[in-house]
Parts: sequence; C-alpha cells; structure tokens
Amino acid sequence: MVKTVEQRERLMAFFTALHGWTRDVGTEEMGFYSAAKQHDRQVLGIGQVEIGEGAMVTYFSTNDIDAVAKLATDLGGHVFMPPTKVMEAGSIALVMDPTGEVHGLWQARTHTGFGLDHEPGSPG
Repeated sequence: MVKTVEQRERLMAFFTALHGWTRDVGTEEMGFYSAAKQHDRQVLGIGQVEIGEGAMVTYFSTNDIDAVAKLATDLGGHVFMPPTKVMEAGSIALVMDPTGEVHGLWQARTHTGFGLDHEPGSPG
C-alpha cells in the first residue's frame, strides 16, 4: 500500500522494469488499484491508503474475514482497516500483529489473487 499517486507510479515503474511485467491501472472507483502481470496473469497489486508510510503487504486468503479479523484482535493484534467489500472482487481488511507488522486479509469473490507463482518474475 502506498500513500500517493506518485509513490504508486514510481513503484509500478520500478517493478515492471525489474521483472518485465505489464500493468493495468484501475478506475477511480477502484482507487486506481494497479495490477502487474506476467504472461497475462496477476503477480502484484498496488493500492493506495491514507495511513502509514507505504509498505508491501502480504494478504492471506480466508473464507470468513470477519471471524479472522476478530480473532486477530483477540490474539493481541489491531484491526486498523475493518473488513470492507471491494465491489464484486471480495473483501479486504488490514491488521497489525502484536509485533507491529501489517498483514492483509482477503476473502475472494470474483478476484482470487495471484494468477502465477513460483516462476521467474512471480511470487515464490
């Protein structure tokens, strides 16, 4: 997650040049969420938030985002972005663990996440 359009553009330019990716930039309605692709399959997404200094966030898939967000709090974490629907794509939440690290939660609907992994230029 980044704070400004300039940060998003700089990061996407860096990663697409580094790994040979292509990219799609979403509409204003999607907060200009940018998706990087390798072989037409998503390998990275960059969104904007107004909090924090900007950081790469790993998202963990869940079938019950509300229950996992509550469990994170029960275990001493902090939910600073509660479960939120992202149109038809799914639901997102951001939590901070007891050590201060940020993790994302994702409950998929139409967008299931990475389309490619463990290949050059993709998450592995």
